[in-house]
Amino acid sequence: MSYEKIVEEAEKAETEVAELCSGLVKFNSAHPEGKTNGCVGYIKEYLDSHGIENEIHANDSVKPNIVARLEGTSKRMILWVGHLDVVPAGEPDSWTHSAYSGKITDDGRVWGRGTSDMKGACAAAMVTARILSEHGSLENSVEFWFTSDEEIGGGEGARWLAQSGRLKGDV
Repeated sequence: MSYEKIVEEAEKAETEVAELCSGLVKFNSAHPEGKTNGCVGYIKEYLDSHGIENEIHANDSVKPNIVARLEGTSKRMILWVGHLDVVPAGEPDSWTHSAYSGKITDDGRVWGRGTSDMKGACAAAMVTARILSEHGSLENSVEFWFTSDEEIGGGEGARWLAQSGRLKGDV
């Protein structure tokens, strides 16, 4: 698959990204609890359905992380890191649509806590993993880290994964 074909596939996936983002938003992963196990299960189901290698890593059963890996032909590793936890939604009456509704409006926008920080980007990364997995042979390996606890310092998320020896990215 050429670069142009990858871009074409990505442009066609706008609705898929919105639907995945909506699904992630429906899981309340707000702190102080910051439970990401629902999001991780949702991502795992998607990755498994597309045959993408993935593993769940957890130091805390309600704050797991999931790592997806696409194997390349070189030793070089590209690492993408995103997070699934969000800050509290605040006052319910201040929301146009419920904070955890994941409402997709007629113009294709997704509403809810975490759409821009960072469940929308996580949904886009999920689709990117799918498109790249369909690409065939990749030169560089790619890992996608979907992590917990970023909003409070990464203690159970990226920091914990890195300290436990998972960090192997070159870029």
